[in-house]
Amino acid sequence: MTLALPLLIVAQTGRTYGAPVLMATITNQVINESSGIAPSRRYPGEYYTHNDSGDSARFFRVGPSGDIRGTYSLKGVQARDWEDMASAQIDGKNYLYFGDIGDNNSQYSSVFIYRVEEPTGAGNQEIANFQKYEVTYPGGARNAETLMVDPKTGDIWIVEKKTGSGSIYRLRKPGKSGKYKFERRGSISFPDGLAPMRVITGGAVAPDGKHLVMRTYAFAYEFPIPGKGMESFLETTCSRIQTPPQVQGEAITYALDSNRLVTTSEGTPCAVWGITAQ
Repeated sequence: MTLALPLLIVAQTGRTYGAPVLMATITNQVINESSGIAPSRRYPGEYYTHNDSGDSARFFRVGPSGDIRGTYSLKGVQARDWEDMASAQIDGKNYLYFGDIGDNNSQYSSVFIYRVEEPTGAGNQEIANFQKYEVTYPGGARNAETLMVDPKTGDIWIVEKKTGSGSIYRLRKPGKSGKYKFERRGSISFPDGLAPMRVITGGAVAPDGKHLVMRTYAFAYEFPIPGKGMESFLETTCSRIQTPPQVQGEAITYALDSNRLVTTSEGTPCAVWGITAQ
C-alpha cells in the first residue's frame, strides 16, 4: 500500500552530528564531478566514486589521502547520466550499485542500474561480469539523483529530484539482468531554504541498516529505520545535519561503522568531508 502523500518533514529529532571535518582532497582531475560515493567493504577506509554526465561508464577507488587506487570500467556500457551509487553486502557478497538515473529533460522511457561485485586489485580494469537492470517508472519518465540499497533486503530505492515534493520508488531485490518496474511508495519534501536548494541530490543507507540519509544542496537529513523495515522511515522524523560549504554538493554516504557521513562535491580539486555522529 502506498503511504499518504506528501510527507513534509518539519520535526528535527534523533542523532546529532558534529561539524564537518576535511578528511582528504582528491587532486587528480580525472575526478571532476564526484556525483556518487560509497564505502569499500573490501578495503576499509577507502571509497568509490564516479563522475556525473559526460564521463564514460567508469568508477574510481580512492584511498584515505585522496589518491586514486583503481579505475574500473564496465565493458560495453555507455554512461548516459550516472548520478549516484551505493555499496551493500547482499547474500554474503559485496556489491556496488550505479544509477544511470539522471534525466533532466524527463525524456527517457527507462533508466539503468548496474550491479557489480566489488573488484579486487588496483590499476585500470575492465569489468565484463555485472548485472544490468533496465527499469521503468509508473507514470512515465522521472529525473533522479538518489539511489539507496537496503542492506537487509537488497531492495533498491530511488528518490526523484524535483522542486517541491519528490516521489520515492522501490525496486524489490532484482536478480538477473533484465527489465523491471519501480513501485511508487510515497513522496518527500524538505522545508529548509529556497526552493532550488531543497531538491534531493543524494542518499545512502547505513551499513548496519539502522539509519538512512538524504541530502540537498544545503543540508543533510537523517532518518531512523525502525525494526519493521526500511519503508517505515517514512513514518519517522529526521535530524537536520549541517553540510560543509560546497560548490555543488551531491554525493553522500556512510562510513562502514555507520556513525560518520562522508560527502563530496562536483568540481576539482574535490574535497572529501566527514561528519561524525555525537
